Amino acid sequence: MVILQTLLFVGFALLGRWFQLHPEKVFPQGWFTSENSFSARLFRAEITAIGVFAVFGGTYSALFAALRSVASRSEVLYGVVVCICFISGIAAAALVRREVKAQPRHKSESPYVWWP
Repeated sequence: MVILQTLLFVGFALLGRWFQLHPEKVFPQGWFTSENSFSARLFRAEITAIGVFAVFGGTYSALFAALRSVASRSEVLYGVVVCICFISGIAAAALVRREVKAQPRHKSESPYVWWP
């Protein structure tokens, strides 16, 4: 059961990474009128928030599912496991954000619409 939970949470984290790396595949092309329209900026903020939450939550939960049996009887070890999972989740989310920022901006092929 632990292996299944861990794989499920790892998949959730990878889905969050995919959301952040490929936002153009979430909505059909031609959804926004310009790059700086309110809806385009809101879309980028939503994709960032959902992706960061998924990466952090998936990483935290996968590590916690794998390590919680180690700390089943000690509150101190339980606290250490929670801290390790929390720090790992933050590190994973930061690494994915750095990877997203290193990508070049997506160029729209249509002169009438913009895509993030």
